[in-house]
Amino acid sequence: MSNVSGPHSRELKKRLASAREALAAGDGAGARCLTREALALDDTSYDAWVFDGKAAFFCGDVRDALKSYKVAAEIRDDHPAARRGAVEAAEHLVKQSSLDSSPESVAESTRVLADALREALRLPADEKQLTPARRVAWTEALAKACEASGNHAEARERWTCLVTRARGSETCESVNINVDALPEKSTRSLESLAIPEPSMVARALEGAARCALAEEEASSRAEEDRAEQAVRSTTIASPADVRAARADAAKKQAAKKNPALERAVRALLDAEACATTENPLGAALLARGARVFDATLDAAMARRTAARLDLAAGADAAGAAALETLDELERLLARHGGEPEARRLARDAALEAAAALDAGWDVEEEGWEETRAFDEESVALTRRALAVLRACDHVSRASAASATSASSETAVPETSETDEPEGDPTADPAATVARVWCRLADPGGRGRSGRAANA
Repeated sequence: MSNVSGPHSRELKKRLASAREALAAGDGAGARCLTREALALDDTSYDAWVFDGKAAFFCGDVRDALKSYKVAAEIRDDHPAARRGAVEAAEHLVKQSSLDSSPESVAESTRVLADALREALRLPADEKQLTPARRVAWTEALAKACEASGNHAEARERWTCLVTRARGSETCESVNINVDALPEKSTRSLESLAIPEPSMVARALEGAARCALAEEEASSRAEEDRAEQAVRSTTIASPADVRAARADAAKKQAAKKNPALERAVRALLDAEACATTENPLGAALLARGARVFDATLDAAMARRTAARLDLAAGADAAGAAALETLDELERLLARHGGEPEARRLARDAALEAAAALDAGWDVEEEGWEETRAFDEESVALTRRALAVLRACDHVSRASAASATSASSETAVPETSETDEPEGDPTADPAATVARVWCRLADPGGRGRSGRAANA
């Protein structure tokens, strides 16, 4: 891997052999001197630049090592030694930066690592340096580096690669995972990866969902910023005007379909829902334990369906959105019903669903047609809305009563649908309306009685 021949070639090989021996003996400085001599003989030698990178890394000069590996890769971009060395040096650079550098330096070193991993993974797998096992570890490392750098789209794709590679294997036995489709170039590279361990697949499922949610949040912020800029450009906007514009933009963004987000989140939540200790991935997911992030995902999905419901135009669209919302709310309460924020979100969205399904409200405005099938469906949906509202109210009031009575050691009173609201009914109007509707709605009759609207 050199352009020189004759005596110079022999001298080059001699110095590189001596450099290898010096490194093996722990003499990094001596090896560096020898690689410098070799480069003086031929600065186009791939091997000389690779050994110079090794010697620099051994001496602790990580940035010089990266420079040498970069030159080597420019000379030969199809050989793995320089790429693997660059990954090793970049990983060390990230560790150094995290210990003693500024956040800007950490971000820069993380980008360097991502670049090194990306370039290494472009090369085909082999049985020595770019083995399938190493490539799957590098894929996870690249996903983490991209995510840490804010490149959530690529991070999600890399996490999804790991999940897709595991599908159909013993790792995912008895677990059906529906993930986002990969670009063709990523699909072609899957066979060069080893089957990920179950714990890695669990991390990948969570990572893909986390990155998809981060992408959606970034899109929402961008839409909110545009809405704020628009309202400020047309009028002297008050803080309330700005808040309203941003809230409206956020709701419209949430109402948009986002298949990548929905598949990534549902893949994790569904895999968790059917997880058992009898299959490897299920055991790995259960070992994660309770995670606050899961509640964030469930709440995000519920908010998205509630936004679509709020912005639905026409009876058909509103009815479909209401069904979707009730599905998400039931999931949310089943998994996180003890969280006050989850109950509040479920209560408010269930009230919207009750109205959209014409369970007693806006009868003429919604324009439902009189049919026996609708009456039967309306009864079932009314019961579902009632169940959500009563669950939210029962837990909230029981928790409040428990906190109030803790000092006196009195029992927590049972609540029922006929309990009168306590305190000022205007303090939480949504709670008051929910209780009134629960009291007046007829779970055994037609949902569109209008009694709650009259009340």
